[in-house]
Amino acid sequence: MSEQGWRAFLAADGIDDWVVLQVQHGGRAGSDVRVSVPDSAGVAVRQLSLSLTASRPLAAPADSAAPAPLTGNASVTGVVRGIGGLPLADAQVRLLGAPGSAVTDARGRFSLGDLPSGTQVLEVRRIGYLLAQQSVELRGGRSVVQDVPMRRIVTLDSVRVLAQRSRYREFEFNRRANRFGKFFTIDSIEKRQPLFASDLFRAMPGFRVTGFGLNATVGNSRGVSSIGGSSMCAANVVIDGIEHQEINLINPYDIGAMEIYRPGEPAPAQYRSSCGVIVIWSRRG
Repeated sequence: MSEQGWRAFLAADGIDDWVVLQVQHGGRAGSDVRVSVPDSAGVAVRQLSLSLTASRPLAAPADSAAPAPLTGNASVTGVVRGIGGLPLADAQVRLLGAPGSAVTDARGRFSLGDLPSGTQVLEVRRIGYLLAQQSVELRGGRSVVQDVPMRRIVTLDSVRVLAQRSRYREFEFNRRANRFGKFFTIDSIEKRQPLFASDLFRAMPGFRVTGFGLNATVGNSRGVSSIGGSSMCAANVVIDGIEHQEINLINPYDIGAMEIYRPGEPAPAQYRSSCGVIVIWSRRG
C-alpha cells in the first residue's frame, strides 16, 4: 500500500496555539501542515496521510538546486468563497510543492490536476484578502472537492499620510548602518517564488542547504559545530527575536523582512555566530 494514515492528537496551553506537523515514514517526508489549537478547545485531532510514491526523501542532496515539484494522478476541485460565503472570482489557487496553479472563474470555481497524494496544503491568494492555506487529503486516481474560505482585509477610508514609522525599525537601521549583509524585503522574496524559506538560500553564495521541509538546515562548512557527523555548520536563524529556530518554521510569504550575514561578516552583536546569522521578521499588519 503506497498511502498510509496517522492520527495526531494536539494539546495547547496557550491562546490559539499553532503547531507545524509533518509525517515521516520509510525515509520519506510529507508536506508541512500548520494546525491551530483554539484556546476554547485545548485539544485538536488531525488525520494525516502520506504517499510514499508522492513524497520527498528525508535526506535530500546537498546541492544548490531547488527540489523538483511533486506530481501524481490526484486532483482537487472546489470553490473559493469570500464575504458571506459568496463565490470569489480571480483568486489564484495552487498546491504547495506541486507545479501549476489555477485562477477561479466568475463562480469562484477552480480545478487542479496531476497532484501528489497524501495530506497536502492548498494556498489561495487574492488582492484585498488575507492569504489562505488549508490542508486537503488527496488520493491517487481520485478527485476530491475542497472549498476554501477567505477573509477580507479590513480597509480604512482614504487618509492623508504625513509621516510613517517603519514596521521593521531594526531592519531599516541595520540596512542603513551596515555595509555588510544582504537585505530582503517582501517584494524581493516574492520575486523568487520559493516553496520554502530554505529555498531562498539554495543558490546563495556562502550558504548550503541540507535536508528538506522541517529537516532543512541552512549553514556552511565553516565553524566548529557539526550536524550528523559532517562539517556542516548551522547558521543562527532568528525569527521575531527568538534565536536558533528551524528555517522552515515560517512560510516564506509570511516574511516581512530578512537580513542575512555570511560567516565572517559583522552581524548584530546580540545574534553573532561564526556560522552566519539569518534574522527574520514576520509580516505585521
